[in-house]
Amino acid sequence: MENPAHADQRDMVNFVKRMRKWPSQVLLVQGDQGAQEASRDELLKTARERGHAME
Repeated sequence: MENPAHADQRDMVNFVKRMRKWPSQVLLVQGDQGAQEASRDELLKTARERGHAME
């Protein structure tokens, strides 16, 4: 069974990818610190790969 935090992370990253205007910030307020850090790392990696600036 897949960890729900990973599914949520994938859904959130896909949501951001589909935005017409890439956000410069995404505030992560849900999940434990480890899940938030993993989501942050994935968002920053995706932003770099696509040439977007993100904090």
